[in-house]
Amino acid sequence: AEATGGGGADPEEVGAAAASQLMEEVAQGGAIDAAHQPLALLLMAFGAQDVSRLRTGPLSPAAVSLLRGLDTFLGVRCHMTTE
Repeated sequence: AEATGGGGADPEEVGAAAASQLMEEVAQGGAIDAAHQPLALLLMAFGAQDVSRLRTGPLSPAAVSLLRGLDTFLGVRCHMTTE
């Protein structure tokens, strides 16, 4: 809702916009929204090896950038599959 609201925005409009954005994310098959992909991937990278799984929609540019940084600076690589 924070991303959809603005100064003076009508609460009903903010709610409708947030619900619409959520439905778009769900339709793409993700368990989390694109804005939170980098955080989830970062937490998974620092967790125990070979135990984390995450279902996302298409990766956001920020998530791709984070994955490249993890590989470059920490040598952490992720195994990804598509369905």
